[in-house]
Amino acid sequence: MKYINREYGLAGRPPYFKEFHEESMVGPEITEDCFLKRPIVGFGLEGRVPNGALLAGTLGSIWGVEFNYMRKGKWTTDSDFIDEVGKFLATSTNNRFRYLCHGGLAVTMVKYSKNAVVLSFSALEKIKLKVSFYPITTNGASMKISSTRVMGQAPKRAVLVGENSHTDTSLIAKDRYEAIYDNGEDLEFFLGSIVAGEGGQFFVKNNRVDYNIILDATKSRLQVYCAIGDASIFDNTPSQEELARGVNNAELTYSADKVVGSGTLASRVSEIFSHCAEHEIFNPLTLDCVYVESRNKVDEHFAFDPTDMAIGGLISSYTNHAKKAQITEYSDDIVMGAIATWVAFCRTRDKKILKGAYLRWQTKWTIDDSLVSVDLITKREIGYKMEGSPLKDIKAEPIYSLEFNTYKLIMLEIMLKSAKILGLNSDVMSLNAIMISFVKKFNDTLFNKKLGRYGDRYLNGNFAVNYGATAFLPLVTNAIRDNDKLDMLLINLTDENKFWGDVMVPTISKDNSSYGKWLRKADGSFRAPFEEFTGSVLPQFNYLIYMGLVRQGVLDVEAKFAEISIKLWEKYYKGNGSVPSIFLPNGKIDGQAQENSLSGNLMGIIGISELIDVEYFRDDLRPAIRFGTLAEGEHRISNVKLFGKKMDLAIVDNTMTLHIDDEKVFESVGGRVVVRNYNENENGVEFMVFASDSATLTFVSPAFVKRDGLSSTYRFNVEAGKYKVRAVGGHLKLEKLI
Repeated sequence: MKYINREYGLAGRPPYFKEFHEESMVGPEITEDCFLKRPIVGFGLEGRVPNGALLAGTLGSIWGVEFNYMRKGKWTTDSDFIDEVGKFLATSTNNRFRYLCHGGLAVTMVKYSKNAVVLSFSALEKIKLKVSFYPITTNGASMKISSTRVMGQAPKRAVLVGENSHTDTSLIAKDRYEAIYDNGEDLEFFLGSIVAGEGGQFFVKNNRVDYNIILDATKSRLQVYCAIGDASIFDNTPSQEELARGVNNAELTYSADKVVGSGTLASRVSEIFSHCAEHEIFNPLTLDCVYVESRNKVDEHFAFDPTDMAIGGLISSYTNHAKKAQITEYSDDIVMGAIATWVAFCRTRDKKILKGAYLRWQTKWTIDDSLVSVDLITKREIGYKMEGSPLKDIKAEPIYSLEFNTYKLIMLEIMLKSAKILGLNSDVMSLNAIMISFVKKFNDTLFNKKLGRYGDRYLNGNFAVNYGATAFLPLVTNAIRDNDKLDMLLINLTDENKFWGDVMVPTISKDNSSYGKWLRKADGSFRAPFEEFTGSVLPQFNYLIYMGLVRQGVLDVEAKFAEISIKLWEKYYKGNGSVPSIFLPNGKIDGQAQENSLSGNLMGIIGISELIDVEYFRDDLRPAIRFGTLAEGEHRISNVKLFGKKMDLAIVDNTMTLHIDDEKVFESVGGRVVVRNYNENENGVEFMVFASDSATLTFVSPAFVKRDGLSSTYRFNVEAGKYKVRAVGGHLKLEKLI
């Protein structure tokens, strides 16, 4: 056995010493945690290879299958599929089904069983196709060709994850090793079989087997079956009929289960979730699947930006396949770690997510009531990770950071909520005292009463001149406690001369002298309009601001904000087939942006969640949902999974209906209605309802947990206004609030 050192971010290790390589015959103890409990097989799971499949076995070997085709006299490459998503992409969020149309090639990929996949290729025109088989873990691996089959074997391989921590932008991996067993010990096997589409030709080069075939009108289909496991996989290849049945069933299941919608807010929901799932990869050095910001940033060290990974964990929760290990691993990210953790918990009610994160928060974060100041040398705490941002143009004087203090406030509140959920009573008391003190300092110091917005503030009392989207991040916190302050913030946000418009919320205000301007730099180069955060939009900021608008209950602004965000997503998607990590008012790609990003899909998720979502900021922490919108027009969304239930919402003409597990549980007829904090508990049902005009409401209780003989139907009328509704045992209490 040999141990291969895979440490990263330490002195003498990559990236500081790129040529580092260390092998040893001895190393840390190997346990069952060093291996997968079950195989992982799926599509696009190899970091930089979206055009293929990955198969990882329980003995540690990993194999790849990749496809390319001849285009304009050249073979396509992995990068072509990363940068050009293709004419059409449909992906199930559980990675059991994927359909891709790229150029003249159509590919259907299906997870056939726990250890096998099927790839079916068809040609829309005459095309030369190449399917490649290869070991991803190459140590000791070998392959041979037998008739129409590629047969591979590899020695047992263990992964010792070690101890991971993070800098602002990357990974520190300590005591991370791969252990390769001697060849001849426990072996794991791979099979790649040409099931349909014989007549091609095999080529072998550098431990890689290529199968080349020409598809056309007379030979328009190729089907490949791949499996990983013990030697029995060579004797149990399914027939063409069995594979066809498996593929058809997978297609039907995908069509039945995928989230679909219509209207301004949800018509693109299938594309949004498909493009999110397309960013899922397998990390062979942690033995789990993660959502990454960009495949172009994946390398052999699997070292990622923590904020990107926290956003990936957040987005995975919305696709109903929360990457819990990823969420916990990056829960201490300054920007999105806490909110990603809390969203995952609220959507799953899995306390394990909070337990793992809570330990990291205690270790990583400063838990006190002190305000965060800016390091005047690095200016890290202002315009965080925004290179060239005008926000960094500050005087060389001590100054408090609005952005970092907002992140700290989010962290403190979510940590307090988590302590309550976990029953950590002593922590609740201390955190509550810290929270009260910090909120007072936050508001007293960082809110500019004269201008009606939050801002960076010098210790001498003056506010920084430049301001942008970060001025509205406090909306998502518990700092907004009076309507006057909220009204002033909304006046600033909805001011078309500062922020409001078709592209919002800009990282610098529109009335800033740098907004959208060309700039000649000291080195002679030019900064293009809106680049370097002079008018660009960051999806994570929009997401937090939208969450804040929802929390503050400003239904009209919230609805318009959601429409603007998803329309911006759609504008880029139509023009590029993907969405970037930074959006510009001119529709171009920012030089600092990832072109095919994961985070950009937050703009689409904002629109989807405007129709139906979980409530994230209830004081009593009980599970609840919200549904309905003031956005004009008809809206439908189906197959949304919340609390393990399938939910379908339809807003058509003057009627809104909500179905849970295919049973109608709520209906409103008349004026547009929005329901907030819909909660079922031992005391019955309670919720808030806003009606834009008179309406008749009907609902069934219980809606979530059915009890034989205990169901009640309630029907009542409301005039325009805001109401609190309580229903217990057939009795209804209606209280008008506004």
